[in-house]
Formats: sequence, structure tokens, C-alpha cells
Amino acid sequence: MKSSSRENERHFASRATDKNQRPSRDELDRRFRGESKAPVVFYAFDILHYEEWDLRALPLLERKEILRTVLPKLDHVLFVDHVAARGEEFYGLTEAAGLPAVIAKKASSPYASGPSGDWRRIATADAKGASDKALVEAMNTCKPSTRKIKFTNLGKIFWPEEGYTKGDLVRYYEQVAETLLPYLHERPCHMLRYPDGIHGKAFYQKYAPDHVPDWVETESISSSSKGEAIRYIVCNDRDTLLLMANLASIDIHPWFSRRNSQDTPDWAVFDLDPDGSPFPDVVKIARTLGKVLRGIGLRPYLKTSGATGLHIYVPVKPSYTYEHTRRFCEAIAIHIVKEHKDIATVERGVSRRHGKVYIDYLQNRKGQTIVPAYSVRPRPKAPVSAPLDWDELDLDLEPTVFNIKTMLPRLKKLGDLFQGTLRDQQDLLPAIEAFQKHYLDKR
Repeated sequence: MKSSSRENERHFASRATDKNQRPSRDELDRRFRGESKAPVVFYAFDILHYEEWDLRALPLLERKEILRTVLPKLDHVLFVDHVAARGEEFYGLTEAAGLPAVIAKKASSPYASGPSGDWRRIATADAKGASDKALVEAMNTCKPSTRKIKFTNLGKIFWPEEGYTKGDLVRYYEQVAETLLPYLHERPCHMLRYPDGIHGKAFYQKYAPDHVPDWVETESISSSSKGEAIRYIVCNDRDTLLLMANLASIDIHPWFSRRNSQDTPDWAVFDLDPDGSPFPDVVKIARTLGKVLRGIGLRPYLKTSGATGLHIYVPVKPSYTYEHTRRFCEAIAIHIVKEHKDIATVERGVSRRHGKVYIDYLQNRKGQTIVPAYSVRPRPKAPVSAPLDWDELDLDLEPTVFNIKTMLPRLKKLGDLFQGTLRDQQDLLPAIEAFQKHYLDKR
């Protein structure tokens, strides 16, 4: 069968079969390693192109009918048929056969690249028991610890469109912990909890829950607005990070300063919020910001917010107050707006932004938080706040390509592009003087 697109490759699957003739990924891996002689069967379940024809706009059932007619008649090539009704009964049979899941697809749907609301992976109960048990065992054995975390509801779907579970979230944080934890070290943290997944009701939690174990580090900090001290979680270790994930805090929100230097931040941050404007506008503003900051002698660091915007960090010596860093960021932001009047604003009121990119400098205040690099976000596709090289800042950049599934391979390949924000403490005074000389005095 001829194909004009490599996309077709994703719509076939090779599987070895176990002794009960069930598809087995483990058996296939053993076959590839030369440890098994199990038969390998080629399963075909969709077709996107044939000869010179693009079939992606056709309904799924029409595409499958074309696929059925063009498949070669071979014992090891199988057409994946479908059940058009009696779904609950079919699910029960799948579960009874010990298979991990059924895939439910909308019969009339055209092909859509990537995750789609037109299909769902529905895991069987046995597969969810097995998955949760394996994950808990992995969590408890990958690092020696006397601390016990009772992981709960790991099979619960948190991202319905993609089928990602709470267990996927916990597993991601376990794997990225070594890299992420330095960005949380000694910083009071807030949680934003989504016990029913990203489309469920969420609640923001500053206070450490009363039931957290004694080994969780906390810090009580006076709050003038509350009239009392707030007991914050301080996430200094892997176990605390996994505990917060188990509490359904999809993303983590650390302070700009550490608990022993609460009034002197070590980051000055520009938060670029598109507020409905096209993402290429955010890219243009980020480029100009980077150019201006480098022009006054600073070394800025760039990452996606993990939502719709970009964050630009300037790590600073913890000798400046929040008032200093905020005023510095305000002056830079106002200058950028004058250069990009058509697409940028510093208006805090949403109704007054008129669809322009909001350059938020007001986050530079005591008690405010910002999601750190490598934090997952409670948005479709499970995006992650991803450090970027400045050369990656293209107009066609798509932030959601950095997500819970792609971030770890990227980190392994490129290393931590954001680690300079942990130790590259810069002096703002010479930069302020340079900005005054090169930009303000020329007015």
C-alpha cells in the first residue's frame, strides 16, 4: 500500500501476542530483544492517505472502509474492526479478557492531529488497579525513605481529552523532581488544587493543610491582610513535592523570595500575558524585552508560562527590595509599550487592554507567586512551563508542544536551560544607570 504521508505510520500498531493470544507490549519488547519467538501481528485501524488522495476529512467509518479494502490478505496483518453499539457490553468483555482498555471514537469524526475530543481511551478496572499499585511501589522504592505517602485515586482522569491521570501527574513530578526542586528550595509555596481534574472545581490554598505529615517543612509568616500568620508549605524535597501532587496541586506556586530573606527577592520577572492576542505578538514583545535587557548589561532567561504566555526572569542579588525590582520592571515595561503601542499594554484592567499583550510587572511583590520551570499546568494537553533558548523564540512557536510527555526527553537532551536563574545573581544598579543613560535621557 502506497502512502504520501508518514502520518499513516501512527495509525498502525505492531504487537506480539502472549500465550492467550492477547496483544502484549511486554512480549513485543522481549521479541525485539531476541528473548522471545512470539508471533508479531500488524494491526491497522485508520488510514489518512492513499495514493494521491488525502482522506483525513472523511468520516472515520468511511476511512476504515477504505482501509478494509486496501489491506493485503496476510495472516499477520489484521484489520481492527469496531463495535458500533452495545458499548457497555463490549467494555465488560474487554475487562473479562484481561485487556487494558477500549478506545471509543466518534464514527462521523474527521481526522484531527494530536489528542481530540472525538475519541477516548477508557481503561478497564483491572488495568487501573495494576497501574496504581505499580506506581505506588515505584514511588516508595525509587528513593530510600522512612516517609510514607498514601497515594490515592491515581487512576482518576485529570486531563479528559488526553486521558492523562493523576498517576501520570505524580509520575512526572517524581521523574523531574531533581531538576525542579532547586526552583522551590526554601520558598513558601501555595497550592492550586484540582481534585476532579482540570475541568472540575479548583481551589487556591495558601495554608498548609492540618493533616500534612510532621516531616513536611512549613513556615509561618505574618499576613497583614489576614491579621494572622499563614503556615506555608516549603517544598525542599521529593517527598513533599509528591505529597502536593497527591493533593491534586497540578502546578506549584513558589514565592519570588526565600523564607530567610522574605523581603528581598532573587528574581525580577516580566509576565507576558496575551489576553486573547495572537501568540506571535507575545514573541515580538519578548524579543524586544530581551534586547533591551541585554543592552543594559543584564542576562535575561526565558521560559513559557505553561499557559498562554511567556516569562522573562532576571536573577538578582537578594539585596534589593520588592519595591526596587517592581519599579525597575515597571520602567522597562513602560518603555516596551512605547515601542509597541499597537500590541502591548501595562493596563491592569482587562477591559482597558483592548486585546493587547499585558506586560505584568506587578507580580514582583511580597507574597505573590509564579509557576516555576518544569511545573505542569491545569490546561488541555497538560502543558509544562518550559525553559527556552532565546534562539527558539520563533513566531510559529507553539507552547503546548512542551507538555507532560515531551518535557522529560527534552530535558534529557538539552539539560536545564534555566539553571542560571539559580546562581547568576546580577546587580541591578549598573543596569538602572545604563537604562537611564541610553533610553530615558534621550527623550
